[in-house]
Amino acid sequence: MDTSYKKIVPIVTCTALILGLAAPAAAAEADALSDVVPDPVLRAVINQTLSTEEAPRADDAPISAEDMKQLVGSDAAEIDAAEDDALFDMKGLCSDNLDYLEQDPVSLNPSHGIHSLEGMQYAVNLKSLDLSENSITDLSPLAGLENLTYLELDRNNITDLAPLSGLTGLEHLNLYNNLIYDITPLSTLDQINWFDLHYANRGAAHLPIDALAGMTALEYISIESNDLVNEDMAALAGLQNLNYIKLNANHITDLTAISSYLDGIMAGDACRIEANNQSLPDWEPAVVQAQPSGGDVTLTVPAVTGIDALYREPSDWSISPAIEAEMDQAVEGVSVDFQTDDDGYPIPDQATFTFENRTYGSALREQGDLCLTYAVTAMDFETFTETLPFVYTLYLPVELRQDPLYQAELSWESNSSFSIIDTAAGAEASAPLTIRLNATSGDPVELSEVSSIQFFVAGKAYDAPVEGLEAQNITVDGNTISFQVALTQEAPFSGAQYITPVVEYLRTGSDAPETIQRDTLSFHLFAGDASAFQVDDVIQFDSGTAENGSITSRPVRLSIPGEAISFVDLRDEFENILASGKKQEDGSYCFTVKQEDLAQIDHFLISADQFLYPEVRGELVTPPSGGGSSSGSGDKTQITTNPDGSTTTTVTSPDGTVTKTTKKPDGSKEVVETTKDGKVTTTTTDTAGTKTQVIVQPDGSSSTTVKHADGSSSATSVHADGMVKSEVTLSAKAVEAQKEAVPLPMPALSATSDREQAPAVTVKLPGNGAVPVEIPVSNVTAGTVAVLVKSDGTEEIIKRSLTTEAGIAVALTNGDTVKIVENSKHFLDVDASYWGADAVAFASSRELFSGTGKETFSPDAPMDRAMIVTVLARLEGIDTSAGATWYEAGAQWATANGISDGSHLDAVLTREQLAAMLWRYAGSPAPQGTLSGFRDCEDVSVWASDAMSWAVDAGLISGTNSSTLAPQGKATRAQVAMMLMRFVEYMAP
Repeated sequence: MDTSYKKIVPIVTCTALILGLAAPAAAAEADALSDVVPDPVLRAVINQTLSTEEAPRADDAPISAEDMKQLVGSDAAEIDAAEDDALFDMKGLCSDNLDYLEQDPVSLNPSHGIHSLEGMQYAVNLKSLDLSENSITDLSPLAGLENLTYLELDRNNITDLAPLSGLTGLEHLNLYNNLIYDITPLSTLDQINWFDLHYANRGAAHLPIDALAGMTALEYISIESNDLVNEDMAALAGLQNLNYIKLNANHITDLTAISSYLDGIMAGDACRIEANNQSLPDWEPAVVQAQPSGGDVTLTVPAVTGIDALYREPSDWSISPAIEAEMDQAVEGVSVDFQTDDDGYPIPDQATFTFENRTYGSALREQGDLCLTYAVTAMDFETFTETLPFVYTLYLPVELRQDPLYQAELSWESNSSFSIIDTAAGAEASAPLTIRLNATSGDPVELSEVSSIQFFVAGKAYDAPVEGLEAQNITVDGNTISFQVALTQEAPFSGAQYITPVVEYLRTGSDAPETIQRDTLSFHLFAGDASAFQVDDVIQFDSGTAENGSITSRPVRLSIPGEAISFVDLRDEFENILASGKKQEDGSYCFTVKQEDLAQIDHFLISADQFLYPEVRGELVTPPSGGGSSSGSGDKTQITTNPDGSTTTTVTSPDGTVTKTTKKPDGSKEVVETTKDGKVTTTTTDTAGTKTQVIVQPDGSSSTTVKHADGSSSATSVHADGMVKSEVTLSAKAVEAQKEAVPLPMPALSATSDREQAPAVTVKLPGNGAVPVEIPVSNVTAGTVAVLVKSDGTEEIIKRSLTTEAGIAVALTNGDTVKIVENSKHFLDVDASYWGADAVAFASSRELFSGTGKETFSPDAPMDRAMIVTVLARLEGIDTSAGATWYEAGAQWATANGISDGSHLDAVLTREQLAAMLWRYAGSPAPQGTLSGFRDCEDVSVWASDAMSWAVDAGLISGTNSSTLAPQGKATRAQVAMMLMRFVEYMAP
């Protein structure tokens, strides 16, 4: 029986069945491949790229896998060789033409808005891809794009590079500003010749770069800001084709691995190495201590190795090496350079500080950075332009110290602490005064002559000498100068004055005049009736008056004819008040001091027509008989004379209330009342008439009222829960009297980071205009801000509030209420010792711009033009949250106000562009100086010349070193913060 038909039928039937089932699955797969790009922004970019006049595509049109194959573009070699204006059209896919749609929440960089690359796996013919400034994290869809030669992914959030490991045709790769901690997957990409790995993990951690060793085709490499150390340089040792190496902002001192390239630069080869801003995390700030006589002090510094070529004569005469040491900020009287050997070559590990002779004056205590610079300049004699093919700078924190050379001592023969001219007895000059000069070592300074002695008021910056006085009978003997103070006939001097002599002299064997400067020496002078003059220089204290740890003096005679004494204090050598004198009926003064302070008595402060500071000492003596307390009418009263001359009357009432009234010789008074329940009321009245009352309740709450003599006042309440509220009224007189911010008459507040608990101040001001005021703050920092509380209850940080030594300066109008908030941000990459720490705190606390991450600021990262117009708009008070993109409102404001033309917002901001925007914001003021002192002044664009000159004049911008302005350099985030802080200070009313 033929069974072939039967056998075939089931086979055919099964095949038909299989084909019938497969048809829907194939259709489903075809549908899936007809729309492969889910990210709406990526979809728009691709559609825009594929769209033609003949076949236009909508931004949201579906994109099939076949469509993706149409993406090709030029290869890396063609793009890298092209002009900038042609680059966009040459790239197979590029998102640069998109607006910024958002601020990336991770990096806080502006983002075009692409989050997913899904669908890119079908672009199998793509040669060049640029998706910079987006929010991309996953590169998996790129894993199979073997035709890619050009890839730009800077300013995204990429962490894993494994998907790129198979893209062996890559020649150009940009991964700047991502979250990369491992580049090992790239070790097999040996065709890459252009690689930007700058700031690859946003400065968060050290980035190992061993994988670079396999990239033997590399010509350009940027590995800036990756916390690299010397050991990392080994990865570059075998790379033979490099022509541009960027190592800025790392911790490198050994360039041996790339020394052959430096040899080539010295021979005129077209190579470039940048290694600016190196630092050493383990370097402890070095103390450089100089002798008073000045001279050289040598500091051992890290030797930068691998730069031997700089110590040889270059074979190309257009090449000039330079090795310099300097302070980042000039210090008067100090210079620094490398120590040199016998042949005049710098010794690489020896920096020599040269101090000038510090004859007199205060001790030098100056902190800063020692900058070591190694550079090569190349001159093009056809165009007469200079380039800098090699530059390396290392910054080392140091502290410079130097004490003065001489010690001078002034004395006179007298039983008084005053030098006296007894005019009533016919005297026209004082007894001789003597100045002795000794070196700090104690050895006498031999003098040959004195050319002049003039007398000035001590402690005052008066330009003219005291009228009516001259030095006579000047003699010199060894280290001793003697002279008399004589009265002149033209302008008779009378009364008492605190005098400082200015003495010009010559030392033996020297023809260079030296000067004992003003306030080096001082003495008190009295001219008048000496018989009526008495200022005791010893205060006797009766041991029998000791009570509760205090002791009272015997009467002290203080009589200075011609001077009306208003008060007298006893002070120690540090100007701390030990006691205030109480004036007795006979005109004498008594003082009550703490017993432990008796030995600390150093001088009086006598407030007469001027302040006088005669020396005095305390002496303990046997007590006289008698008592010092009384009682009657149920009250117990005790009177105590304090060491400072004040008297304290203590009254204890039958109900337990204790009232202590202290009256001081200057007329000021303090009354402290303590009730039985613990309530304490302290009322003080100072010599200017200002009255302050502080009431402290048993529960810890308190209230403080201040009434100023000019009519200003304040009331401050502190609740038991710590909430502080103040209301301050300023009089028209107080406002008119101040040229700068008016200090508010109120107790200092303590700023807090909790806005709900932050102290609040309401001001009442004359008129309707804004008045600059200074709110006292006890714990002010650069991050302390004033927050305006609006009438609707909303709050806004006042961007232009400034910190002062005493608190916060801010311009307010009548009725404004502000809170004082500690709004400092903590950034791991901005140490307290960082040069721009205060500026970073200023900018971030005022929310002009924030960090690049939760705990990172990225101070060395560049800022773009979109961000700066947004920052300036925020400073102006513009709401930058409006608009289709995060920067639109700022750009519109800047364009409308002539701050910026609104172009190239995605471009990196240069230092001269920043200066120009601030200059226009300030009203384009005319500059007063020039830039001729900077060797790169010719690099300043013509349109920016006035702006840069103004910025330098105003102190907004300084050179990257003492002679370089770097106008075309990138404006880093820290530099912008610093210039903004200075700009706000400059614009303050």
